Amino acid sequence: MWMSIGALRPVPPYAVVSDATVAQVLKHITRGTVLRSELDSAFRRLELRQPALAELVADELAELPQSEDQALGYFLLLVVYMAFDQAFGDRLQTVGPGGLHEALEELLTDSEVREACATDSYSEDALAAGQPALMRMIQHELSRSDSGQATISDQARTSLSQALLLELMVLSEAVAEGAPRVSRSPSP
Repeated sequence: MWMSIGALRPVPPYAVVSDATVAQVLKHITRGTVLRSELDSAFRRLELRQPALAELVADELAELPQSEDQALGYFLLLVVYMAFDQAFGDRLQTVGPGGLHEALEELLTDSEVREACATDSYSEDALAAGQPALMRMIQHELSRSDSGQATISDQARTSLSQALLLELMVLSEAVAEGAPRVSRSPSP
């Protein structure tokens, strides 16, 4: 796939979440009937380990218009966090408000550069090249919501997609270089 130049820094190879990790996290949280409690537990861990990111997640969810949109957003935003936590553990550094602001500015700049210089080129494509497993999962879940009875509105899709891109960027940049982590079961 040809990737046009934009303003996003590439995802470092040591910060890529594998397909196996995404599959393991999804399998862990969707087992049985405890999805909500697994997600609530993940959100509490997020609040403790990544307070600025937890605040962003809460703010983004509060902006979504319908409870179905909020539920999908809660699921996707937390699965992304859980996958990074699972894959990198202690190598995942805390993201502060400044890091979130810088990443948002980088996304906005990238969008402007792509709009001015490249046709049919999107920030999502650049992040999909860097975090393919997570972007495939996100795209799959968003397309499933469109084919189900409760469809996500265009406004909610745009808002949620932007929040997910921001989360992917900041967490990718928050991974410290180091030895690959041995896979383990997701945190309870």
